[in-house]
Amino acid sequence: MQTDSNANTENGLVRFFVERMPAHLKRLVFLSSLTGVALNSKEPNDEFIGKLNSIMNLSDTGDKALRLPIYVNGLIWKYKEHIQSDLDTLKNPTISREQKQACISRINEHISPWLKYADSNTMTMDLCKLFNSDNCLFTPAAGKA
Repeated sequence: MQTDSNANTENGLVRFFVERMPAHLKRLVFLSSLTGVALNSKEPNDEFIGKLNSIMNLSDTGDKALRLPIYVNGLIWKYKEHIQSDLDTLKNPTISREQKQACISRINEHISPWLKYADSNTMTMDLCKLFNSDNCLFTPAAGKA
């Protein structure tokens, strides 16, 4: 099994399409699929998807655009076990700022180049926003249908 950063999102067909997307669509795919991994779900409820879109401002055309990347998160994040413990830690609202930064840094190391939509600082800010405990996005009942 490969363990380099490219191995984490190596599905040829998905890679082919995502590579060619404009940055705002890569951002939508990245954050939505990562959220699916964090939830360990392919089908979060409508309320959760609406809240995700509202917090992260991913799609101007509606919340439904987030469903496909969430559904295929297993194809996008083929070796999600490399990031799962960090995602679980980030969902804990009581973690320290240092713990949060360390987790986000490790996640950034496992993002394939073809899935990057911006510089590292911008992506880090998005991850901080996604896992901001004030958003209450990842409460115990979040995303359940």
